[in-house]
Formats: sequence, structure tokens, C-alpha cells
Amino acid sequence: MFFGEQIQCKIFIEDLFRDIDQHVIQGKISALENFFASRFSQPNNSVDCVLAWDIFDYLEHPAKEALAAQLMRIISPSGFLLTFFSGSQLDESVYTRRIILDESTFENREYPGACNKKDPMLSRDIIKLFDQMKVVEQLLLRTSVREILFQKQ
Repeated sequence: MFFGEQIQCKIFIEDLFRDIDQHVIQGKISALENFFASRFSQPNNSVDCVLAWDIFDYLEHPAKEALAAQLMRIISPSGFLLTFFSGSQLDESVYTRRIILDESTFENREYPGACNKKDPMLSRDIIKLFDQMKVVEQLLLRTSVREILFQKQ
């Protein structure tokens, strides 16, 4: 709602956590790579901005590569990708939903999921994952969360 009210743009909401849960529950976690390779119906270079908060933390490397490739495919030239990467691994199967309250505040709400976070990624590995994009800004928060804003070149 916040983005729709503030910038009045067309918004696509894609619940990738639901997709991960379905694959985990069905015992098909290794199929996520192929699933993500065709997950998005948006045309090439058609999306100006993508928010990918925490999603990569729950994926094995082949699925991370497939998802990153699709996001880079759909993001328009000079478009942006905002990502959050955790600096720690959790033994709990918990996802975090971020609720934007206003321009400077959001709230984290945890809810149960079917998958644990994987090993944290190093900065250089994250940057290599998005090789068609350049880092515009990078923050390491006190919570060990790495926030990276990419722009497509």
C-alpha cells in the first residue's frame, strides 16, 4: 500500500516464499532452479524496480543463480534492485515480512516457513551473482543484515 500511495506506480507482488514452501513440502527443493528459470512472465527490461528482501537467504546456490538471472532479465536498463542478505544462519524455519509504516520506518513480522536460512553469502559472492548490475549503495546494519542497492547497467 505504501508504494502505491507514495509513488503511484503499477506494483506486482510475487510471493516467492510460498513457492519455496511448496517445493520444500513436496520434497522438490532441487527443482527450484528450473522453477525460477521460468517463474516470471514479465517481458525483458520491463520492470523499473524490484524489492528482494531476504529471499536469497533461503535458496541453494543454483536456485539463487536462476532467480538472479530472471530478475536481471526483467529489470529495465537503469532499473534498480534492492536486496537484503542476512549475515547469520537460523536454525528456525521463520520468514520475515516487512511492513512499511512510513517513509523512514518499517516493521518486521516473523511467521513460520518450511525452510531455514542457508549459509550467509559474502559481499563479493553477492556482487558476482548480479554481474549485470552495479552496486549503487551498500549498508551493513547492526543486525548483520547487508542491504545492497543495485542498478542495471
